[in-house]
Amino acid sequence: MKKRIVTAGDRVYMNFFEVDPVDWHEMVVKPDIAEKLDCVVKLPGYESKYLKDVEK
Repeated sequence: MKKRIVTAGDRVYMNFFEVDPVDWHEMVVKPDIAEKLDCVVKLPGYESKYLKDVEK
């Protein structure tokens, strides 16, 4: 599954793709959440070594 949603007005960008659970933290959490905290509206409800020092 792959799907991309882009809107011009509100600057919302979403990209959906399948990720093996074993690779989730390396492929999603680190590059798309931990390294872009200034853009994150709400942190995920799970723990990750990449988010251990982030206040919730």
